[in-house]
Amino acid sequence: MIARKGIVALLISVFASYFVHGSTLNSFCHFAPGATSIQGTNIDEKLPIASVSKLVTSYWSLIKLGKGHRFVTRVFYKKDTDGAYVVHFQGGSDPYFSKEFLHLVISELNNKGIKSVKELSFDENFKFVWNVNSYATAIGDYTPESPTPDDVIKSFMKVKNLTTDYAKTVQAAKDQGVAMNPMGQLLVRKYTFKKSSDFIASNYSSLSFKSSPLQALLKEMNRNSNNYAANLIFEFTGGAAEFKKFIENRLKFAIDDIELLNGSGNKLTVDGLGNYNSARCTVVLKILLDFENVLKAQGLKFEDIVSVVGADSTSSSSALYKNETTENSVIAKTGTVSPAILLAGIISTQKGNVYFMYNMKTNGTRRDWRDAQKKIKTQMTTMIQKEYNGGAPISYQSIKFFPFDKESEGIPYVGRP
Repeated sequence: MIARKGIVALLISVFASYFVHGSTLNSFCHFAPGATSIQGTNIDEKLPIASVSKLVTSYWSLIKLGKGHRFVTRVFYKKDTDGAYVVHFQGGSDPYFSKEFLHLVISELNNKGIKSVKELSFDENFKFVWNVNSYATAIGDYTPESPTPDDVIKSFMKVKNLTTDYAKTVQAAKDQGVAMNPMGQLLVRKYTFKKSSDFIASNYSSLSFKSSPLQALLKEMNRNSNNYAANLIFEFTGGAAEFKKFIENRLKFAIDDIELLNGSGNKLTVDGLGNYNSARCTVVLKILLDFENVLKAQGLKFEDIVSVVGADSTSSSSALYKNETTENSVIAKTGTVSPAILLAGIISTQKGNVYFMYNMKTNGTRRDWRDAQKKIKTQMTTMIQKEYNGGAPISYQSIKFFPFDKESEGIPYVGRP
């Protein structure tokens, strides 16, 4: 189908009025209802895609793991010869194993009479931060190995009391149908790292814990654009080398089309140089189109994984792009790195769904970022109103996230896929 001249003209006219100072347009692409090809500006230029990478991470992990996948952590415990308890965490790279999940483990250990531990060890697959949803954690810089064993020990050591906020966890767990001990206690004398190959499970009893389903983790990851969670999910799914093979096999894309170094889109520093995930605008949209097919095959919709502007009120997309036109009609992922501001996803309009991505070039200042976000919001709103007769708000209700549910205990250990 030939490009709709109205959309291109509208894009040029709206952005031209803003291009005197601040951010400028890197690329814009869209796939309109009834179209046979992707149209836009600079649609084939490979550029940084920032946290739009998290859409690709969601897409890949759902294909490889499935919406119901749960990350499993196995907790081994025994009474030593001196009568004191030792505990070992066999990790499953759970991206949301944080203070709430630790409290659940403490509750279950207390049920076994364990309230004091002379040594708590863990392996290389146990990943832990105290507050995974803190702003500092969400926006942090990470390597493919993060958090390292040293990082995990530091996270434990920073906390004076492992049951801090325990009462809040108990109440939130109750809302999920999970009953916990009303009071929790665990004193740990020593934390140590023990390689999985060095741990011998004989003479230990164990408890198994599994996360909430992958579907819920991805939705939460995209809500506050959590770099920590995105990188862990990406690495668990296979990492950069496996993603390259996957995308070549599935959609025939090469490294000249898309390159993912991590799952978050934040810079990865190698030899002192910061490198970013990058892709062509057309490639991102083709992934979104295939993503929707993947979601349908698993009984899901785009809004089950990606934030809805307005309805997901605490999301970054709502904070930046909500107005009367976009509310409950735009389902999208934001992106922010030093050189670029992005927004990508689906717009539900009166004429059907529009797949889109904006990529704005900036100088890395907050003023530039705000300028870019304002331009995207203005252009998108105008396009929805003039080209598509307004938005078509979807029927959707936000669901509160919690890292575990009533199915989180008592299952056999399942290894890496």
